Amino acid sequence: EFKNSPQSTQTTGQITQLEVNQSAKGVFIQTTTSAYWYDIDNGRYRMISPYPAQLLQFSPNSELLLFLTGENVYTFRFYKDEGDHTKSLGSKRINGLQKDEIMGLNWLSNSSYISYIKDNMLFISEKDGENRQEIIPTNTVLLYSIKGSREHIVTLETQGELTGTKLSINQYKIK
Repeated sequence: EFKNSPQSTQTTGQITQLEVNQSAKGVFIQTTTSAYWYDIDNGRYRMISPYPAQLLQFSPNSELLLFLTGENVYTFRFYKDEGDHTKSLGSKRINGLQKDEIMGLNWLSNSSYISYIKDNMLFISEKDGENRQEIIPTNTVLLYSIKGSREHIVTLETQGELTGTKLSINQYKIK
């Protein structure tokens, strides 16, 4: 962490993106050389990545964000309760996820899990990539929504391949 002073910020690069998140009480700052989180409450900066990074999404609970650096996908935790020793602040690479191999990366509503599509298959995993669960093939799925409980998925699908004209809404139980 560092404060806003000429000595601390002179080598941070030129700012290329700012994303203010009022719920998280902070600002994602992307520069030509790296990425930072500015905590509005304490007036301090925290380095997210020593390399240029692209913000993907903030978590629904406003404690984490997803970002890309190079080909790798990471989470960054910028908030935790003082007494909670089960969580740690900072960046963590998501195991098994590469930028070019996945699409549709999203947080689930509880902020502990993510969903993504890889090799035409929908997956759910913990936010660190562990305990990956294969859900359904996506070759006929146009839209999907995973219920907050992670017990059901609702899909809008075509009958046959994507060129079909018949649509159906289906609900599946996730095992």
